[in-house]
Amino acid sequence: MSTAASGLAQIGKSVVIKGELSGSEDLYVDGQVDGSIALKGHSLTVGPNGQVKGSVDSKTVVVQGQQIGRAHV
Repeated sequence: MSTAASGLAQIGKSVVIKGELSGSEDLYVDGQVDGSIALKGHSLTVGPNGQVKGSVDSKTVVVQGQQIGRAHV
């Protein structure tokens, strides 16, 4: 899959991010994010290996892994 063509950013399962994350495209997280995610007007998917600890502000949220915190959809 080409991320540029689909407008999807990906965080792989070996990646750990601590802090605020924002963007203007859909996001797929299969790694770990410890902090807030702001994707107004875009979608967040937490993959089966993904873990998000913090608030989420996005158009839609699909959780296959774990999401701890408030989700504003």
